Amino acid sequence: SYHDLIEYLAISSGLSHNQLHVHVGLFIYLTTQLVLGTRRASLPALSAVLAIELVHEGLESGYYGTLRVTDTASDIALTLMWPTLIFLSSYYRRVRWNVALSRRMSITQRQSSWMSSGPLWG
Repeated sequence: SYHDLIEYLAISSGLSHNQLHVHVGLFIYLTTQLVLGTRRASLPALSAVLAIELVHEGLESGYYGTLRVTDTASDIALTLMWPTLIFLSSYYRRVRWNVALSRRMSITQRQSSWMSSGPLWG
C-alpha cells in the first residue's frame, strides 16, 4: 500500500517523517522547476509541491480513517517551508531588480533626451 511505501522510505533512508517532508518538498520544487524550465520564483513549482502534499495527506487520512489535523498541518508546513522561502526571496529579488532596471532606464532616457535637445543657449 501507499502507506507501506512511505514507511519503507522512512526506514531505508534513516530520516524521520518530518525530515522526509522537508527534503521531499524541496526535491519536488526543484525537480518541477527543471522539468518546466521555470525561473527561481516559480509559482507552478510551488503549486506542484502543495498539490502533491495535499494528495499525500489525503491518502494518509484515508489510511488512518480520519484527518489528523495537527499532524496534517505540521506535515504541510514542513513540506512547504523551504520551497515557499525560496519562492518569496526570489520573487523579492526579481521585483527589486526590475525596479532598479526601471530606474536606470528612466535616467538613461532623461539623459538621452537632454543631450539630444540641442544647445541650451539656442
